[in-house]
Amino acid sequence: MKNKRTTFFIGKDERFPTKDLSKKLLELGSQFYENFDNAKLVVGGDGATWIKQLASFMGAKYILDRYHAVRELRKVFLFSKLYHGKELFQKAINYFYSGEYDNLMELLKIYAPKEIFKYFKNNQVGIIHQGESWNIGVSAESDVSRLVKSCLGYGSKIFSLAVLKNMLNGRTYKLNNNFSI
Repeated sequence: MKNKRTTFFIGKDERFPTKDLSKKLLELGSQFYENFDNAKLVVGGDGATWIKQLASFMGAKYILDRYHAVRELRKVFLFSKLYHGKELFQKAINYFYSGEYDNLMELLKIYAPKEIFKYFKNNQVGIIHQGESWNIGVSAESDVSRLVKSCLGYGSKIFSLAVLKNMLNGRTYKLNNNFSI
């Protein structure tokens, strides 16, 4: 995405309602991008209900993050006790990437445990949108990694909230090419 911006929100001991978050994001988008009101927005996520609601509140298309979907498909076809093989895994991946929801669900109905089948069933729209011409992919997981994990590293860490915010602000500033939100 041209002129992409990175930001973060941290709530302490309170929930930030999804509708309020959508308003804040729309406000930030209008602040940093010309003609933002005419933008065709896409929200990507791991299938969490609040993320799908966020897309709805923002008038955006929802797309299931490929990282999460592929991770679940690997569990079914490559890492389960009943190894199903790379061919079936590749078939499932192809169905997913092309947005062939019905074909993917038929395959998962045969091989997937109930909880993984349900995960994909609950993300129908996010799967169908995989095959759309406007889909350039989402990078939610890699953005979190670049912002948070690049500062903190991997593994457990303990920082005060003030120190964490300062670290994330510094990293955000750098990622935004010296233009912090």
